[in-house]
Amino acid sequence: MPTGEGPILDELRQGLVMCRAWPPEKRRWFGLLTLLSIGLYGLHTNSRIPFESAKRVFDDEAMKTYSWGWAAFEALVVSIKLLGPIGKTYTVSGMAFVLQAWAYDSIITIGERFGNVLKADEIPLLRWGGNRTPATI
Repeated sequence: MPTGEGPILDELRQGLVMCRAWPPEKRRWFGLLTLLSIGLYGLHTNSRIPFESAKRVFDDEAMKTYSWGWAAFEALVVSIKLLGPIGKTYTVSGMAFVLQAWAYDSIITIGERFGNVLKADEIPLLRWGGNRTPATI
């Protein structure tokens, strides 16, 4: 792993297999790193967790008090700013469901065609359900 960078998902997967005999606290660290990679930052399997975020999993107090939602939202904004679609696909990191809810609310035809409104008067991020099948726009 390059200095100053966190692990990629494949490295975490290998670690999760190897760490079964490790003490519970070390296994927990691997689990938290995996959660950061998949659940919070929504990273591509070849993208590294930001090193500063990866370090926080080793400090319980830092992990509990850090503004993870803001960090994930910043990751989304940065990934959108860096978009340079080449070919037919590109990857957006961070809280992609925020972007999806924004598109459903802001671009009416997308919301009508692909969205699933749970409660029309709900907070925009909580208004949309996710039980529709994926579609290509």
